[in-house]
Amino acid sequence: MDEEMVAKVHDFESSDLPEATKLALRFTERWVAAHAQGIDGDLLEQLREHYTDEQIVELGLIVGRYDTAHRFNVAFGLERALDDYYSFGDAKIPKLLEGALDTLREAHRERLAREE
Repeated sequence: MDEEMVAKVHDFESSDLPEATKLALRFTERWVAAHAQGIDGDLLEQLREHYTDEQIVELGLIVGRYDTAHRFNVAFGLERALDDYYSFGDAKIPKLLEGALDTLREAHRERLAREE
């Protein structure tokens, strides 16, 4: 993304971006800033003029995934290198969370044993 596009995204409402893009950015802004409270019937109807229901759901899933990842990183003081932001691979568990997976697995085994 070049500097011109970044400027347009930051001020998308008054930019010359296509209306479909502005709606997707409005959806994203309301999801993140208002914890999805600002996503109402009017916005969904406007989105449906440009996107299918499946695309709207996919937009929600993508925005939700990155919003959750951001909140997780903030909560645990984690930072990602910009080069790694959009890449996927072997997850590295931060020292702060070492052992957490083992604890969760053990709790799951115990729950399954109690259900038997």
